[in-house]
Amino acid sequence: MFDFLKRRTAKEFEEEAKETYGIPSVEPIEVPKRDQVVYKIGKTEDGKVTLSLGDYGGVTITMNNAGVDHLIRMLESAKDPVVTSNPENEVND
Repeated sequence: MFDFLKRRTAKEFEEEAKETYGIPSVEPIEVPKRDQVVYKIGKTEDGKVTLSLGDYGGVTITMNNAGVDHLIRMLESAKDPVVTSNPENEVND
């Protein structure tokens, strides 16, 4: 008799509401994408430094001051050597 307890999908519910109440269909709204967070740097309450890489589901590293210094040294060692613009010091590949 009545279908109060019948499970309906959102699409079925929308179609029934249109027929019953004369509701016009609405075009879906496109939600703009937000910029992805590349990294965040912060501090914990106990004074440690946090480095978060990536957005949701990324990774967070918590370091004390020695850990920060060690990370800086590792990053500096991975950089390319600085090439000066002096013609006598120019490197030919």
